[in-house]
Amino acid sequence: MGQRRTDIDEKAEEILTQMGAKTYEQLAAEYQTSRGKIYALAIKHGRRVNEAKLKERAAERKRRQAQFIQGVMNTTQTADVLDYLDGLPDESVHMFLTSPKYNAGKPYGGSKTVDRWSHHFYLGWLLQVTSEMSRVLAPGGVIFLQVGHGLTPKRRLAERYETVLVFSKGEPTAFNANAARLPQKEPGKRAFKGPRKGQLSGHPLGAWPTNVWHIPAIGANNGEKTDHCAQFPLALVKRAGLLYTTPGQTVCDPFNGSGTTQVGCLETGRAFAGCDLFYAETRAKRLANASPDLFCDLPGVTDELLAVRQSEAAAVRISAIPISEQENEQMLLDIVDGVA
Repeated sequence: MGQRRTDIDEKAEEILTQMGAKTYEQLAAEYQTSRGKIYALAIKHGRRVNEAKLKERAAERKRRQAQFIQGVMNTTQTADVLDYLDGLPDESVHMFLTSPKYNAGKPYGGSKTVDRWSHHFYLGWLLQVTSEMSRVLAPGGVIFLQVGHGLTPKRRLAERYETVLVFSKGEPTAFNANAARLPQKEPGKRAFKGPRKGQLSGHPLGAWPTNVWHIPAIGANNGEKTDHCAQFPLALVKRAGLLYTTPGQTVCDPFNGSGTTQVGCLETGRAFAGCDLFYAETRAKRLANASPDLFCDLPGVTDELLAVRQSEAAAVRISAIPISEQENEQMLLDIVDGVA
């Protein structure tokens, strides 16, 4: 097998010159190899039989996808998830922040539609969805996939947490730790040795974030509660979006449901794209009352931490550096030029 591959590589030019005049099967028989290897050689060198048509088709698809994403930005489309994802261009989304249906027999949208598929069918469908997400995700982007659901089963301990799987396409391009810092257990702790001995040792904005987030679920009496049966907490969406994206980047939720991700993007200055088959009226009501945040919440900053830091505050006076008359004149000229 090793020698045969070497022969194919050595005779690549000879084989390529015959493509079009002979079929892949004929070339495979002549060079004692498989049709797959001949076809792989054709792909590598752009010499497939219908290469021009295939390239034209691919270019047309990219053009349609580019038009599609421009038309659906900052909206939730009523569409099936796989149809919607198929319309998005490669590497066009910076983050997927979503929760697919749990396949736990829950009804959606006030209809009789219930997510109760066979387990194998559900896994196959979810694999298709995540594969499409991977294609659409930009390099350095993140998939934040909430897959757990807290339950209170009989004869078992109740589940009081939900699970999120976080994937990145290469090294994440954004990780804004301040958006997810935690309150320090000892905000007044001080260094006991080294050059900073006696000084406060903790970070002024809280402790480094961990993979455990204490965010309450949306219960029946919660102010965010809508008619959705498995609603995202807005705090979860905003913290994740602030952590893994920067303002203006695109966040996609192809299971947007009650619109929590879309509201979170609007409030934090992120672009949004998404779809869902139900809950259009619910989303419209929530978005009508949503507006951009005027400040950014820092979850690691507590009243105790502020008090400790303020007690250490001291005025710092720095003498002005004198400048020459010539430097002053040049500064005035630069200001005038800037205004002009």
